[in-house]
Amino acid sequence: WGGLPAGSCHALYEAVRAIGSVQIRNMATLAGNLCTASPAADTPPALLVLDARVEIASGKPGREPEQMALADFFTGPKQAALKPGELVTAVIIPAPPEASGTGFRRLARVSLDIAKINCAAFLEQEGRRVKTARVALGAVAPTPMRAVAAEAYLTGGEGGPALWAEAASRAAGEIRPITDVRSNDAYRRQVAAVLLRDALEQAWRRAGGG
Repeated sequence: WGGLPAGSCHALYEAVRAIGSVQIRNMATLAGNLCTASPAADTPPALLVLDARVEIASGKPGREPEQMALADFFTGPKQAALKPGELVTAVIIPAPPEASGTGFRRLARVSLDIAKINCAAFLEQEGRRVKTARVALGAVAPTPMRAVAAEAYLTGGEGGPALWAEAASRAAGEIRPITDVRSNDAYRRQVAAVLLRDALEQAWRRAGGG
């Protein structure tokens, strides 16, 4: 974590704290949470908005580890871009700009359950406007996903409740939730907008936007 601005990884901290119990967290690894490739895993949205990469190594002689954008790592439900004999040896997070912040929100039936929906946001400020925006959601598509239309709408906009609400609404239109034993698709779409609006406000405040 050396060199990262104070508080710049709030969303990742909150996502990690949401995983299972203390016992599970003491045995688990961040790479393991990624490699399960669950659409509902908590750390992928936080790492996606932090523009993380994974380092992949294999046991083949003379082959150097390769890096891959986390956005390219998930290929389907519980499917990751790992070939036989490969493993993730590192998760690389670029140092975020000083005037930036992140937010994370999730909803589950009980605290130890996997998420019905989770989301994360990254915002970089330039005065009162959003210079850079990244938005990611989980449990709403076959893989953890970036909401690119919402990101485009946020970029250049003046930070505030109206911007957060409209961007969250647009993100809710991008997702592809399913109905399962934990929630139906309509509920997930509705809650996605609420949670993401809160995550955006949280990220803005942590970036220094008050």
